[in-house]
Amino acid sequence: MPQMKKSIIQKGLLIFGGTLGALLIVLIIHIYSATHQPKNHLDQVQLSRIDFSEKPDSLEAMRISRFVRGLQGVQSTYFNIPDGVFVYTYSIKDQSSTQVFDQLMASGPYKAHRFMVDPETAKTGCPIIDDQDSFRSRIVTLISKL
Repeated sequence: MPQMKKSIIQKGLLIFGGTLGALLIVLIIHIYSATHQPKNHLDQVQLSRIDFSEKPDSLEAMRISRFVRGLQGVQSTYFNIPDGVFVYTYSIKDQSSTQVFDQLMASGPYKAHRFMVDPETAKTGCPIIDDQDSFRSRIVTLISKL
């Protein structure tokens, strides 16, 4: 009986170790592929935001979304009506946030402004890794340098 228990424990540890090793390999591959993208990718996508001081109703929000989505290079839009926040993605080779904002303001009498990240927040980089000394930050940095 003790021999059988020992065999079961050894198999369990082997399966657990193999699973843990496979997950570690997948994590390393994921971090490597996410941090080693081509630098001159031609179709990079940017996310921008416009804040409306006068919140439009749902019909006007639909019109705004449809207008911006129709602009060249704009890929998707989302309007958070209760907060008056409009978010859109666009290709940086076809469009800029300034051009989108200017065209939207020319299309109607909207009271809005572009959301701009303050310089201190921009320096922090990725919002997911908020603490540069955290364990997660060190692991990502280590794997990305491999």
